[in-house]
Order: sequence, then C-alpha cells, then structure tokens
Amino acid sequence: MSLSMLSPTETTQIVQIITNIDEKNKKVPFLTDLEKHPIFGQFFIDLDHDQKQEVEVIINGYIKSKIEGLSTKWWEFFRRFYKLNQDDFRLFRDLNKNESDINTEDFQVLWRELQQELFKYENMLTQNMGKRWYGLDKVVSAFYDIVHSFFPRFSFVD
Repeated sequence: MSLSMLSPTETTQIVQIITNIDEKNKKVPFLTDLEKHPIFGQFFIDLDHDQKQEVEVIINGYIKSKIEGLSTKWWEFFRRFYKLNQDDFRLFRDLNKNESDINTEDFQVLWRELQQELFKYENMLTQNMGKRWYGLDKVVSAFYDIVHSFFPRFSFVD
C-alpha cells in the first residue's frame, strides 16, 4: 500500500467539493478545475502523483454514481448512452480537459461519433415526448445540459 493514499476524511471532502462545484456550475469538474479552486486549489496542487490519480478515480466514481443515480426520462437515455459508450465517454471526457485539444483530430472525430449516438437518444426522447409537445424544448435542453455537464467543450465540433 502506498504511503500517499488519501485519508477517508480527505476522500469525503473531495467528493463534497466535486458535488458543490457540479451543483453550482452544472459541470463535473476535472482535476485541473479542482487545482484552480479559489479555496482548495492549493490542496490539489500539492498532491503527489499517486494522490492525483486517486482524485481522478474519485471523480470517475462520482460520474458513475451520478449517471446511475438519477431517474428522469432524459437521464435514462443518457445512462443508456453512457453504458454503451463507456470507453469513448472516458476518452472524450479526457479530451475535454484542455481547450487545446479541441482542434485535434481525435477530439473532432470522436465527438462526431458520440454526437451521432446522442442524436439517436435525442430522437428516442423526442418520440417519447411526442404526445406532450409543449415540454419538448425543455426536455431536449435538459438532455443537452446533462451532456454539457460531462463534456463542457462538446459544442466546439467543427
């Protein structure tokens, strides 16, 4: 066992910080976001490599529990998307960390593939809402708010 392991108290506090940022900004933070936090940033900057890897695991665990824990219709569709595209989800989330990755071929190609998958779920969602057209725009907007919370740079596809 590594001596650099985070304590249970630190882990709990990190989850709380992630939760607070997500609730306030409607975005699941990256480690780089945590390092820029005005109050706790220095804590994250000072972590050693292994501890930073633990924080990445904590963030990924938060993502998984968030996706699996919510049950609105749009979350159900997003959960299906996530379960069928987990590897690409993680890879594209990694590519969303840095703005400099936006113009890379990997970002653009992977996003186009994921975007096509999301369109399938959006279509299913809108078909399910077909009888209730009056709330359709809110439902589609809520679906893409979810997408944006995990992929803050998803709208940068050429």
